[in-house]
Amino acid sequence: MNRPFNISGLLLAGLLLGSSALSQAAAPATNPHKAITGSANKAGLVNTKGKIYGKVIESINAGNYVYVHMDTGKEKHWVATTPITLENGEMISFLPNMPMYNFVSKALDRTFDVVYFVGQVYTNKNNSHSGQKGKAQSVPGIKKAKNGITIKSLLNKKEQLAGQAIHIRGKVVKYTSNVMGKNWVHIRDSSSSTDLTITTDNEVKKGDIILVSGKLILNKDFGYGYSYDVLLENSSIVVE
Repeated sequence: MNRPFNISGLLLAGLLLGSSALSQAAAPATNPHKAITGSANKAGLVNTKGKIYGKVIESINAGNYVYVHMDTGKEKHWVATTPITLENGEMISFLPNMPMYNFVSKALDRTFDVVYFVGQVYTNKNNSHSGQKGKAQSVPGIKKAKNGITIKSLLNKKEQLAGQAIHIRGKVVKYTSNVMGKNWVHIRDSSSSTDLTITTDNEVKKGDIILVSGKLILNKDFGYGYSYDVLLENSSIVVE
């Protein structure tokens, strides 16, 4: 029997895709639905590489996540993703990489038979819609941590620094709680427009300036579409 698991604060969320999330008691399961394949559909959405597409019939904002109910014409799906604005009747598609069964949402006080957590959905207006608008920019005014490093330097020296304890300061640009038993934080600083992803037990909020200490891990693959070239794992965080 599948065990129910909880979401707090609510996907993908922003993944990136902005949410609350998955408890350790829950494990992603194999997708029981056959992916729809083909060259295109009447909505103008390219339906390749295993995407499922359909029409939005309901959207529910639950904090860090938006739950989207969609109708493919043959069946209906719930998708959880980072905060976005979608209109009823709008056509979307998504990659069904991470289905969660008997999913309990505390934020919505309901249980979903199946919900897909995705970093982004694809629309017929834009190639993708991940809740992130415009080109990412560095954050002005972020000073390097004492005895620390900047994101740019870390990325340039990642091979030499792999496995070491890293101290870094940044601004929280995305926060997702309790996904696979971890809180996920994306920070940016003044040196680079690239986000650095952090896992932690600490809680923060978007916009916080934080000091982070964590172990640098390279090429970490959690499965189910969660793969990171660079990651600060099991980090401690101090909010300034």
